[in-house]
Amino acid sequence: MADVKLYLAERDERRHKNRRRFRIGASIALAFAVLLGSLWFVFRSPFVAVHEVRITGNARLTQDEVEHAVLGAFGSRSFFARTLGLGHVLAWPGHLVLEQPDFLPELERIELTRRLITRRIEISVVEREPAGVWCLRTKDPAQCFWFAKDGVLYAPSPDAEGNLIHAVSDHATENISMGKTALPADEMRRLMEVLGVLSGSGLRIREVRYENPALQELRVTTYDGPALYFSLRFSPVYTAETIRTLREDDAKGKLRPVFSALQYIDFRVENRVYYQ
Repeated sequence: MADVKLYLAERDERRHKNRRRFRIGASIALAFAVLLGSLWFVFRSPFVAVHEVRITGNARLTQDEVEHAVLGAFGSRSFFARTLGLGHVLAWPGHLVLEQPDFLPELERIELTRRLITRRIEISVVEREPAGVWCLRTKDPAQCFWFAKDGVLYAPSPDAEGNLIHAVSDHATENISMGKTALPADEMRRLMEVLGVLSGSGLRIREVRYENPALQELRVTTYDGPALYFSLRFSPVYTAETIRTLREDDAKGKLRPVFSALQYIDFRVENRVYYQ
């Protein structure tokens, strides 16, 4: 009788161990299946593939140009984009704003937004607005670029001169690249101020000439008579009132010689004006 009881106890123990092994094995198999399923869903599922890249705000640049530049630049900078691939919606940040991106000088701003539910990447761009044309006259033919209000050269331009658009003739620089400013930041800011003065003066501009970096000067020739000399070492804002006064005195018959007969107006000494 004791042997029977011992046998039954051993049998029950074996069954218990087998059931425990089965539960452990089933749990491991289930966990492994869940892990594989999760990895498939995260990395390979069509539910995480980018459905659409939508670009808005571009007028001069094509959709393909913006998309190619943004995708290429973003893919090289993001670890997740390099790991998962740009076709994966989770490779993109939820929201990102880039000011003056160096990979596409034509753009002033990019805003990128990820929409997980629709699996859409929205890219809103603000293109640079042209403030003028910068032409290297050291080249034959001249090499010209559009530049923005911050002085950045951002796109090739046809040659230009005269009053329709601000054009700067650079007779000093041999080479220049897009995405850069033609002059140091302080000088470029003052050049933009000079262009602002000329815009408000009513003068008909023939040429804005830059030719000697050491002097930091501009020579402006006009169709109205005198040449104008400006320095880029200080702000030219005060010169606007002087030009206006000279032209008003001329209109009232108080200026001798008359404005159109003046040879030059010289603003190269700060807060001083010389004319002849």
